Amino acid sequence: MVGVPIPLLPLAHQYAKTTSVPALAGRPINDLPNGQNAVRPILRHQDHDLYFREHGSQYGIGYYGHRPMPVVAASLGLTPKHVDEKSMPSRLEFTSEDFDPAWKETKELLPALRDTEIADGFNGIFSFTPDGGPLVGQAPNVEGFYVAEAVWVTHSAGVARAVAEVLTTGRSQIDLSECELSRFEEIQLSRDYVSETSQQNFVEIYDILHPMQPKESPRNLRVSPFYSRERELGAFFLELGGWERPFWYESNAELLKYLPAQWQPVGRDAWSAQFYSPIAAVEAWKTRNAVAMYDMTSFHRFEVSGPGSIDLLQRLTTGDITAKPGTITYTLLLNDHGGIRSDIFVSRLGENVFQIGANTATDLEYLVREGRRQGQHTPSRWVEVREITGSTCCIGLWGPRARDVISTITTDDFSNKGLPYFGVKSATIAGIPVTVFRKSYVGELGWEIQTSSQYGQRLWDAIWQAGKSHGLIAAGRAAFNALRLEKGYRTWGSDMTTEHNPYEAGVASAIKTDKKESYVGKAAIQRLSKQAPTRRLRCLTVNDGRSMVLGKEPVFLNGKAVGYVTSAAFGFTVRKPVAYAWLPASATEGQTVEIEYFGRRIPATVTAEPLYDPQMSRLHANGPSVVPEFQKPLKNLL
Repeated sequence: MVGVPIPLLPLAHQYAKTTSVPALAGRPINDLPNGQNAVRPILRHQDHDLYFREHGSQYGIGYYGHRPMPVVAASLGLTPKHVDEKSMPSRLEFTSEDFDPAWKETKELLPALRDTEIADGFNGIFSFTPDGGPLVGQAPNVEGFYVAEAVWVTHSAGVARAVAEVLTTGRSQIDLSECELSRFEEIQLSRDYVSETSQQNFVEIYDILHPMQPKESPRNLRVSPFYSRERELGAFFLELGGWERPFWYESNAELLKYLPAQWQPVGRDAWSAQFYSPIAAVEAWKTRNAVAMYDMTSFHRFEVSGPGSIDLLQRLTTGDITAKPGTITYTLLLNDHGGIRSDIFVSRLGENVFQIGANTATDLEYLVREGRRQGQHTPSRWVEVREITGSTCCIGLWGPRARDVISTITTDDFSNKGLPYFGVKSATIAGIPVTVFRKSYVGELGWEIQTSSQYGQRLWDAIWQAGKSHGLIAAGRAAFNALRLEKGYRTWGSDMTTEHNPYEAGVASAIKTDKKESYVGKAAIQRLSKQAPTRRLRCLTVNDGRSMVLGKEPVFLNGKAVGYVTSAAFGFTVRKPVAYAWLPASATEGQTVEIEYFGRRIPATVTAEPLYDPQMSRLHANGPSVVPEFQKPLKNLL
């Protein structure tokens, strides 16, 4: 209708009613209003993809265990003027052969139904999406057009409220980032991708899925130029946004025998041990004590340019991005109410050229939309926003020996003076033109080294060869996540969303308090700065030093559920599990809380952050480690 692609696949879903159940004789057969004909609870049998609902003296049986049956929307025809239960376009012919396994299992589970038959059945239609979530919010690239699709009955009231709030106030009280149409990457909007992943979600609708479990197919949709080298090193890949991302490298397994006792990983329970390897401990150890290279290619990168670029970024961010070219600014995108829309890195590459390190495709849609509005309002202040993630690649080279590695393959100055912390510059490494960003997610000296994808493998090989004599390894996201939590770095979407403000989330340092220009959310920030937060994102360490949690678990204080875990990992440097959680502001450092994990309560302590290098000496490379014992095993690294 308006040219907006809707990543949705209609799929048939079977529902049948039995004849009258003898044990329920005397109850009305037909439906009564207000659910008066159902007094027993809905029953769900997830192992066999079944659910049951009472209809007077009959029973309804819903079944997801049949083959996926996509429905072509055009085949449904026009909706009749007068629609009743029998004439609904979404009521398709019942395919009884698909229901046979359900009927057999039903009679095994509910003996009272053995003396009944199927009185009526139909194939209904449900909407499935590539990630199983609904589609709610403003459509990308079409002003004023809002969507609420793939909404199941269990979500209906909440979606109705959220849409009403968006239309009347401009935002929903509940963060909708996981529902936005713009959350999908371009490759995820293709018809084949939508069809395959939506059918898989139908198959898995009642399955218990591990939070780290990736799609089995389609895979290898997006790979970095380093992919072949990573496979040679035995990378274990997980998928996000179509990207293959290494989580650890089997080639590092042989280093486990050299791992010092204080770095040895603890055993895990069966659930938290899935999609995990103790090799992550080796990779963290090497990053802290020698040097490691990380594939950062899949992180979103946008270029903002044009005469209106400064105006746009000053208007949208909490920081001051007018610093001279060669400077990186960590800043926030807020909504009008001060909620955190995203946290981004803005690198000024030229007078009117900036690179944005962002979190999601939704960030791109927001920048494009706001840039378009600005250009329409003031044509002389036009802005171009380009997605450059796929055309570039990036290596994170971090660790105390990073300079030793890089100095052998470049004549450019990588010293603190030549490239200070939060600086960016063009350089040449092994004859390859690169852009170097002095920042680190893991809390160690190093850089993000970016180049055109065409030079990617050559860059990897040059750094790899140069690092051999310095103990260089490739490291994956498992170590990366543990190291960033030890350093207290937040991840937008997990640790904070639009439901949280910067003071609660612990990122108020990204607000330039004396910024003169107006920006989105400034009025709310000025008001919030004068109010004491009622909740805070806090660092927790698990008391027994062993019990793992994964995220989303409830947190209890004085026996009452008061918050939930946002991110968690085993802190290999600090030798204990680390978690971040939203807690009441009254929870103080040193206080004990409990994290509920599979029915048991795990004691944890509210702890000051960051756990690692609070003086920032490692990151700035301006002195010895604040935890010098971490350097002791260096002799074993080469």
